[in-house]
Amino acid sequence: MLEDNPYFKFSIDKEAGKQLPDIINNKVQNIIGVDSLDESLKQGYCKQRNIRIVFSGGAAPGGHNVIAGLFDAAKKSNPENKIYGFLLGPDGILENEAIELTKSIVDSHRNLGGFTMIKTGRTKIDTKKKMALTKETCKDLNLDAIVIVGGDDSNTNAAFLAHEMFDDSLQVIGVPKTIDGDIQVKDIDGNILCAISFGFHTAARAFANEISNLYTDCSSDVKYWHICKVMGRVALPGFKKSTPFWLTTQGL
Repeated sequence: MLEDNPYFKFSIDKEAGKQLPDIINNKVQNIIGVDSLDESLKQGYCKQRNIRIVFSGGAAPGGHNVIAGLFDAAKKSNPENKIYGFLLGPDGILENEAIELTKSIVDSHRNLGGFTMIKTGRTKIDTKKKMALTKETCKDLNLDAIVIVGGDDSNTNAAFLAHEMFDDSLQVIGVPKTIDGDIQVKDIDGNILCAISFGFHTAARAFANEISNLYTDCSSDVKYWHICKVMGRVALPGFKKSTPFWLTTQGL
């Protein structure tokens, strides 16, 4: 079941309130386990659903396991649930191109990096025409839910889609994906929601390993300068995007 979490309190941006009036006051909720459900809630939980998922933006470690988690949970609640993946990112939504995700497809990609299963793309749903095409696709497919896996831009798009589809009772679920660490949300008291998105930890570890290896090379030869350019919009506090790290024999 879902339970409101009163711990997080937010001030509402005026412009966001104007553009997203139907969803701007949604509460933070926790998923909680219960020993039993009354029959009406049980039927709602177990009803057959048509769900689609899409990757948006650059690939990040863990994407395939997001699909696997969705697939496992959906099939556990009702084996007749259908899960499809839009192909090549948001273009798949606009052009209605998707594949049904079966157990064999999902199992063959568990714990693998990349977004190979359904690919990804960087198209943005940022115009009225694109939004209309997206709404048309969702309605034509009779979707119960669409899961958008992406970064800050993609989740902003997800918010606008949720608002546009509010009267159609389509669930729009945004999954925070970025290796940049720039999708944190703070409430008015400074409490952090989504401290680390999936993909960030693996990327930070990979960067740390490479810089460590480069440091070893630096300590072996005093003749050269080494530059390690780390990607990310605001991946580290105080650093600008693509800030270079200068390595000498003295280290960072």
